[in-house]
Amino acid sequence: MLKYIIFLCVSFNAVSTVSGCRCGLSELERFCTNDYAIIAKVTKETKVGNELEYQITQVKCLKPHVEDPSVIRDKVYASTDPAACSTTLDKGFTYLLSGKYRKNGSGHKEQFLGNCKIARKLTKSDVKTYKAPQCLQ
Repeated sequence: MLKYIIFLCVSFNAVSTVSGCRCGLSELERFCTNDYAIIAKVTKETKVGNELEYQITQVKCLKPHVEDPSVIRDKVYASTDPAACSTTLDKGFTYLLSGKYRKNGSGHKEQFLGNCKIARKLTKSDVKTYKAPQCLQ
């Protein structure tokens, strides 16, 4: 009986650890509910504290369509903590990226890849043919 109880405790602990990073939304829902969506090429990666700062070149801005001068557009940030849905991007590759804005210390908005992000590697063909989904407003 004691072995069974220990097994259950360990199992529940493993399940709760794994489920800490779940989003539960489809890619379409994530695209539509996130603050921004871009196609971007990663040019540099720098570790800053417990985050990764990716220098990017935006290929196409998919969302929002209105320019916001307070947004830092040449960088994307991601946590290195697996519990916070860490994201690793490869230098030299192009991605569909979608996430939330957060304000930095100087009041500018940073592009952050958090829990319900999209970080999908695209081929050259994908970049040319990608069409943003239609979101209901």
